[in-house]
Amino acid sequence: MATISKRRFVGICIALIGYETITHLWVKFRTQKNGANGEEHLFTPNSSSTAFCPVLCIHRLLCRLARLQLLDPRVNPHTPLSVYLDQATGLAKLITANEIEFLMRGLASEAHGLHPVRDSDALQLFSAHSLRVGACVLLHVMGFTFVDIKWILR
Repeated sequence: MATISKRRFVGICIALIGYETITHLWVKFRTQKNGANGEEHLFTPNSSSTAFCPVLCIHRLLCRLARLQLLDPRVNPHTPLSVYLDQATGLAKLITANEIEFLMRGLASEAHGLHPVRDSDALQLFSAHSLRVGACVLLHVMGFTFVDIKWILR
């Protein structure tokens, strides 16, 4: 990552600088579901809007990781960014698809008045992928084109 002053920062150190000074950001995807591990992408800040700026999103993720490191020194810079602070144990934990599904099914149960046991077949339709589908619907309702939605949600 580079800044306006031509200084380079790597990893968690990006959290130490302001987003507005970032000129570009290289991201290396260590592991991916599609098997394209080690793939690198160059991102530049979105000058027209920060709402969907990938650089701002990455900066926020790294700032969050830095805060987690302060709260739990066992969190190292190689910790995946999809972590949260477990309130019960005070430890950083990975966000898993099972946790997302549990939350989504609980929300669906409340929102649609479904019984967890009696309506279990209906609740099985809600998964971690429901977040992505819901985001597509919301973005479409907000007036985004299908090209914008594909870019925003990769």
